[in-house]
Order: sequence, then structure tokens, then C-alpha cells
Amino acid sequence: MSKPVNQFDAAVSVLVGTGNIKKRLIDAYEKHLASIDEENFPEKIRNQFSELKNQMTVVDPLNTESRVHATVRKMSISQAEQFSREILMIYLSLMPKVRAAQSPRFSQPVNVGSKPRIPEFLVKSTNS
Repeated sequence: MSKPVNQFDAAVSVLVGTGNIKKRLIDAYEKHLASIDEENFPEKIRNQFSELKNQMTVVDPLNTESRVHATVRKMSISQAEQFSREILMIYLSLMPKVRAAQSPRFSQPVNVGSKPRIPEFLVKSTNS
């Protein structure tokens, strides 16, 4: 997997864990997603991620808190859940590219409803 995909994987793992949704969202974003450069993504995903980054940092922080912490603090629980779903959706949209890169180049079609084909090396020769 690519580094951004690994970071999204780690963020999603935090989001599906236990505890307060706002705390999980802050941890997932700050520890795993904030440092990702959106230029690493295809255009559609880049735009989604860029918008997420902008929306996660809209509130000015108080004292020593981060912009992310301030933004999430102002969110309702349902908004925090919505942002978590958005992170999951971006992650899932990255996955087909990963699976395609990891899958074998050639695959055999599955024959459903017909007799299974026996490989030649398993067929007993009649000229023995």
C-alpha cells in the first residue's frame, strides 16, 4: 500500500475504535491525515481531501489547542460522525486502486454450472 493509503488505514482504525467520537476524529486526523499532501491523490479524491482538510481547520483555536481541536470542539456529535464517514469514503475510494495494483494480472473466469475443467497434467494418459 502507498503511504497515504496506509495513513488513511490507520485513521480509519482509530475512528472505528472505542471512546468519544470527537476525540477519535481529532486523533485520527491529527496523527494520520493532517500531514498528507493531497497532491498524492487523483483529482477527484484530491478535491474531496482538500475540502476535508479545509473544513477540519475552520475554527480559530483557544489558548494552546490546535485548529483541528477547536473545529471539532464546535461540532455536534452528528457532524463529527459525518466527518468520520467522509474519511471512510475517501479511504474506500482509494482502495480499488490498491486492489488493482495488488491483484494478479491474469485471472481465470469462474465456470458456474458447468463441469469443472480438469487440468491436462491430471488427466490420465491412454497411451501408457
